[in-house]
Amino acid sequence: TGTVATEVAVQANQSGTAAGVTVPAGTVLQSANGTAIAGTSVNMNVATAAKTATGDAVTLADVLPQGLNQGTDNLVRVPLAGASVTMADNQGNKIKKFSSPVTVNLNVPAGPGVAAGNMVSVSSYDEDTGTWKRDEFSAKLGALNTATNTFPLSFQTDHLTLS
Repeated sequence: TGTVATEVAVQANQSGTAAGVTVPAGTVLQSANGTAIAGTSVNMNVATAAKTATGDAVTLADVLPQGLNQGTDNLVRVPLAGASVTMADNQGNKIKKFSSPVTVNLNVPAGPGVAAGNMVSVSSYDEDTGTWKRDEFSAKLGALNTATNTFPLSFQTDHLTLS
């Protein structure tokens, strides 16, 4: 029936940044049209990249698709952090929606204009349509983690696109 039996959490770490996704137990995993997936197992991949990196490390600019600032609202968006989250069942069906929100956690690197308590707009990219969309919610930066020099950012979403 596409229902998650127990809570699932996946974390990715790279070059001082991290991203994670938590899917609560009882969540029905759905296709883009809202139909429950039919597979008996699921593969979830979470990837992240640092805003800046040294050596051959991948940066956020390397992985974010073009077009973040295309649109009609005249706002200039500056990416602070990002996560690529993909899920598919063992039959190859892509999981795009959830009956209950999943939690996405990101580490936002410290930098000019970035401070605890700042509200951050969340945008999503749909790889199937090739478009960015500003989500209808924002997320609040947590307190600076001095060990990693990052601010935690957490939000819930009911859809799966690049966030």
